[in-house]
Amino acid sequence: YEGQAAVELEHLARRGRAVPLEFGVSAGVLDAAPLIVELVSLLRSGTPAADLAAGFHDAVIAATAQAVCQAAAGIATVGLTGGVFVNRLLREG
Repeated sequence: YEGQAAVELEHLARRGRAVPLEFGVSAGVLDAAPLIVELVSLLRSGTPAADLAAGFHDAVIAATAQAVCQAAAGIATVGLTGGVFVNRLLREG
């Protein structure tokens, strides 16, 4: 099904201890390139997949908050919608 990979990644992240990862964020736009480079490096060095999944979720949360603050300057309420926010870790983060 369409959301299977995302659901499995969320469940994996629940078992991990987040490693520090981050997206680049500029003018409200997320740049995944730095995060992907770091994920590959950590994966090759043997970092457990659950820790990478948890770190990825933390990075999405931080980058989303940063992008929203950049894009919504002066706006008090924003809505985060779409299937990605069915993910409890992201929604609660």
